[in-house]
Amino acid sequence: MRVTPVIQKVSTDNPYIMVEGKGSMSEDELRKIDAMEEEIRLTAEVDWRSTIVTLLRSGLVKLERDGWTIFPPEYFTKQGFPDRMIWELVKDYDGCSLDGRGDTVRGVYYLDFLRRLKSLFNLQVEGKIGRGSQAGEIIKAIHTQLGIDRDE
Repeated sequence: MRVTPVIQKVSTDNPYIMVEGKGSMSEDELRKIDAMEEEIRLTAEVDWRSTIVTLLRSGLVKLERDGWTIFPPEYFTKQGFPDRMIWELVKDYDGCSLDGRGDTVRGVYYLDFLRRLKSLFNLQVEGKIGRGSQAGEIIKAIHTQLGIDRDE
């Protein structure tokens, strides 16, 4: 008898998994999968923090007070930022050309990148109104937490 894999919805973070045979997974099995996914995510974030701390403290990478630019993902990955973290931030932005053509631009919005770093380091900031002010505030908080004495 041949068993055919069946695709079933199993969790919100990983919506589909291949399951051998028929039937559905129990709630307990689903909770275990969700817990494993969360543990993997947390482990990855610890590694990301370590990598980013090393990059920023080295002085080879400088955070920019930029709340406007959309960069290609390679801009960040070539500097040494974790690939998976950066690719999670990639989006399509419609109508972003400066020449009025309204092209779609695919990339990472720098302020989203800074907000991700803020979240990764569990930082609390006041919440400025302007994008440049928001970027500066996040950079200042990161530098303070990491003990980096540098003007943003």
